[in-house]
Amino acid sequence: MRVELINSGLVVDEREIFRGVNFSIGPGEVLAVTSEEGTGKSFLFRLLALITPPETGEILFDGADPWKERKKRALIRSSLGIIPESIPATELSTVESLVKTNYYLMRRISWKRYRKRVKESLSLMKLDLTDDQPLSSLSRSERARFFFALELARAPKLFFLDSLLSELGDFWGERVFLMLRRLAEEERGAVFFERKLPHFLERRVSRSSFTEGKFTVHTLYRKDDVVI
Repeated sequence: MRVELINSGLVVDEREIFRGVNFSIGPGEVLAVTSEEGTGKSFLFRLLALITPPETGEILFDGADPWKERKKRALIRSSLGIIPESIPATELSTVESLVKTNYYLMRRISWKRYRKRVKESLSLMKLDLTDDQPLSSLSRSERARFFFALELARAPKLFFLDSLLSELGDFWGERVFLMLRRLAEEERGAVFFERKLPHFLERRVSRSSFTEGKFTVHTLYRKDDVVI
């Protein structure tokens, strides 16, 4: 699955957030988008995650505009792994309730199979949680690992992850990056949205980084790129 933003812009409450943005992400790529606070990073995330449509320009998934057909848009969204910068407090209840909510967003496999995937993902992230455990009892890093484990269990084609690395910290941030790099070798893709690159990623940035309006796009891994 390849996603393209073509000359895209966004206006919120009559305030222009950005305009003329061109960007693409596809199978086998891991990218990072960085920008200063208040410049629209999370709004760009919302465009790519199909939460908000662009005011100008286009967003295309495999060459088609998902905002023209609701059913197709829902199908595409079910194949995306999405972690926003913040989760509304009303959703922060127990481990089990969020696992169920995440499953209802997918429903491509049986509940039993999904529960097995979640268990495996939580183990991978070194989390030993009970079903009735409140998420408020988790540290920032544990909560970020929990959300990532849920998305990982859904086996999405593309991940869009807003401020996940800063929440994880360097130790787990680097491990999550390495997991996504391995998934990129299987023709999946990922985009991190961060205010700045963590130190452990700075040395991995290829020479193809470029500035697009208010944003800097960094290539962290490309399957066929011998630079990495």
